Amino acid sequence: MEKLMVEADKKHYIADAAIIWCYDNRFWKSFQYFLESERIKNFDPIIVAGGTKSIASPESESERKFMMKQIELSIKLHHTPRVVLMNHSDCGGYGGLKTFNNDEHQEFSAHKEELQRAKRLVEKDFPNIRVDTVFVNFEGIKFI
Repeated sequence: MEKLMVEADKKHYIADAAIIWCYDNRFWKSFQYFLESERIKNFDPIIVAGGTKSIASPESESERKFMMKQIELSIKLHHTPRVVLMNHSDCGGYGGLKTFNNDEHQEFSAHKEELQRAKRLVEKDFPNIRVDTVFVNFEGIKFI
């Protein structure tokens, strides 16, 4: 068996944020830029199709419970002071841009509502945690 050598810090860390994000790789550079610009070095990524859809408008209540449990564990295990809820344009979890008649303004409005709904739910369960909402499109990153 061949062993690959990768250095990892053995010290336990405090997460700067738990980040709910979709796994659509088209936006990976934007995600990395966001981390750098926000000076987020240690984070707990919670990556699922549709990102915050599983909190704001899940197909079943078990999806929301799972996501909230992940946030709870991040706070408990890594003393996370911040949750970042991120959605992106043309997300397949929401049916893509075509669901909004290829209208980017309509899509943005819908995602804004979803992100705000998710934020209210997270703040309700975790009132002492900072919650930020972010939308990423093909032009850049917008705080909502």
